[in-house]
Amino acid sequence: MRKRVFGFLIAVAAFPGAMFAISPRPGPTPTPLKLKTGLAKLPEGLTSRLKGAGLDPLDPNLAQKLKLKLAEARGRGGKKAGISTQPSGRPAGGRGFTLPSGLAKGRTSPPSGPPSLTIDQFSLDAWYMAGLLKVRSAKYLNPSDISYRLQEPTCGVDVTGTLEGKGSFVCCGVDADGTEWMNVEDFISNALVFGGKPRSVTMTLTANGLPAATKVFPSVWGRGQSVTITMTIDAQPPHLPANDFGIGAANAKFGGSGPRASTGEPWAPTSGEDTIGLGVNLGAGYQVTETKITSVVSQLDPPGANVPENAYRYARIKTKPDGGRLQTVVEWMYGPAESLTYTIEWKLSGPMGQRPLSTMPSAGPCDVN
Repeated sequence: MRKRVFGFLIAVAAFPGAMFAISPRPGPTPTPLKLKTGLAKLPEGLTSRLKGAGLDPLDPNLAQKLKLKLAEARGRGGKKAGISTQPSGRPAGGRGFTLPSGLAKGRTSPPSGPPSLTIDQFSLDAWYMAGLLKVRSAKYLNPSDISYRLQEPTCGVDVTGTLEGKGSFVCCGVDADGTEWMNVEDFISNALVFGGKPRSVTMTLTANGLPAATKVFPSVWGRGQSVTITMTIDAQPPHLPANDFGIGAANAKFGGSGPRASTGEPWAPTSGEDTIGLGVNLGAGYQVTETKITSVVSQLDPPGANVPENAYRYARIKTKPDGGRLQTVVEWMYGPAESLTYTIEWKLSGPMGQRPLSTMPSAGPCDVN
């Protein structure tokens, strides 16, 4: 008995904590500490951007308030889609033709031979006509005594006017047999609209007491115009706006999915590419003269701020239209807590009476399909 007690005391002395040891038992797993959104989680520079938009970076409801900002930003990108046209400016007029040398300034006797009106030389374009005429008439005529008519049946063009002898060149003179030579011109006030190809135009000149003179111009281009097409690609799907020029969902491929907006973690930039104008050909005679991003708007931008590119978000033209097609590639990026709505603009030039895009309805009888 003494030996057993003595051994127990030795064990306690050697291992004093052993008599209080408790076997571990399974218990509930501790819940991790949840940190609310705050300065420590946001990328550098974002806190000032949020504060500038009236948001508190430490607000536990920051994500919800960013969604409200996104809803408020809708429509700030400008007009959703539009097309406008502007007639091309009138080019400088020609100088006319050169009169034969040795002509008199006035006539002293009637011309020999029967009355006649002859077209010696003449030029015609969509804006301007000029010519050299020979007139035999009992009465001395002025250029304004001669009327013209321009006709093209396919497009329904029928333009009338009177000739002028004004300009920087000498108008008229009389040769030895009394024939009057006229250097004439006129700026055509009514539009010659011929669509996407040149047309054959018949000109008829008339004057009282003289037989009519006719000339056919086999290949005359009509007047041109500039066309501006704009589309606003919204941050909210569907990104493509409704429009009157026939560009639909099949003509666009958008990068990413869902709203283009950062409203919570992960606080990281998002980037991608859009292809707009897939399968859209330009109308006959048209070319794209300029393609650009005119506006970019984010949910954190103050009202009126729409520069196309800054450190927080941008949209850029990556691939311009080429080969008679409208197809354009836009690369874009928006940063943490930002969103992205952008407006793209194309400027085209081409003939009046012709649709600028193959997806648009026919522009009329001269439209080249």
